[in-house]
Amino acid sequence: MALASVSEVRNIISLTSDDISDEQINSLIQYAQIQIAQELFVYHEDEEVEYIDEEKDNTIDSENKVFYTRFWPIADRNQDGVVDSDDVKFYKFDSEGNRTEMTISSIDAERGKITLSEAPTTDYTLKVTYSSYPPNITSDDLKMACIYLTAALCYAKCDPTILKHLDTLDILRMPDPYNRFMQMYRDTLTRIKSKMSMRGEDTETVAFEDIRNELPRRNI
Repeated sequence: MALASVSEVRNIISLTSDDISDEQINSLIQYAQIQIAQELFVYHEDEEVEYIDEEKDNTIDSENKVFYTRFWPIADRNQDGVVDSDDVKFYKFDSEGNRTEMTISSIDAERGKITLSEAPTTDYTLKVTYSSYPPNITSDDLKMACIYLTAALCYAKCDPTILKHLDTLDILRMPDPYNRFMQMYRDTLTRIKSKMSMRGEDTETVAFEDIRNELPRRNI
């Protein structure tokens, strides 16, 4: 599932389907998601699977198939809408350091829980590669960032001098929408990163619906 929809982007831009198609917006949403992932996701390469706590003991005993990452939620690295074995790689290493990829049966991304198809034996060391994002980042945080960045990209793709529904006077009166939405995107990222640094302290969640009325809109 995408972080934002075409209709949510259209709600805050003054561009019609003659200016930019739904298909083009959808492509820009996909691009925006990749940019946001690069900004916010943390990459963990070959994290050794070790004891975390009593619930997440990560026991290697030839019977246990369930293991946990040290950081969670697990992120959708390739932004295809589902966290699966394309996003997480689980390996076992023998005493000589030879690496073998293990088959993942299921992933509970919110809990950082990985279930393998077979239990590793005690003579192996386990490592996992994945990306995570802090649990105090909400879906609304990511949605807002995606909508703002996509909106800016929509205007970057269009030449405002040829927009069919704007006359010269309209263009002169309008603030530069690209810069406006890029600033909204940067402000949203700053707020999200501030929440990340708080590490679970009380934070205020601002929903997209709460700020929609504050957006500059042009009456058509």
